[in-house]
Amino acid sequence: MASSLVVGGSEDDIAEALTIARQLGSVYIVAYGNVNVASLAEYGHTVYHIAQDDPESIFKAVKEIYDQAKPSLVIALTAKNLKDALSRLAGLYDLPMATEVFNVKLSGDQVSYTRGFLSGRALEDDVAPLPAVLLLAARKTPKAQKSQSKGDVKELTVTSSIKFVERR
Repeated sequence: MASSLVVGGSEDDIAEALTIARQLGSVYIVAYGNVNVASLAEYGHTVYHIAQDDPESIFKAVKEIYDQAKPSLVIALTAKNLKDALSRLAGLYDLPMATEVFNVKLSGDQVSYTRGFLSGRALEDDVAPLPAVLLLAARKTPKAQKSQSKGDVKELTVTSSIKFVERR
């Protein structure tokens, strides 16, 4: 059975991505920052949480779960930290990636979507093979409903390898 990995820093963002992710079967959630993980568990999926919200930490957490679950789709709402983190994942595994997408449809081993560019003034319909990374345009997908069964919550610890260098 195919699976998907949803990444987000707020319940609203994760709920939007879940609407699409659930079409594939099992779902894993990586939540970061100050998000209510108990409320996220009410959607019925396993939630992996990291306290940090920097791109390096998000990338490491997502990579860890990606390596374990091997999902067909990594999906999140478009946000700067997620663009940075998930583009690293896409580059590492040579996955197709698209941002600002909506009208997502899964069919067999591919995903079709509409993508906005030029600040949304132009639209493009496209298809990508799975596995893929998609960043959704905000507030264009209805939010998923909570489940009758609760999912597990697991805290992840990541150490950042970012070093600050003083510039003169």
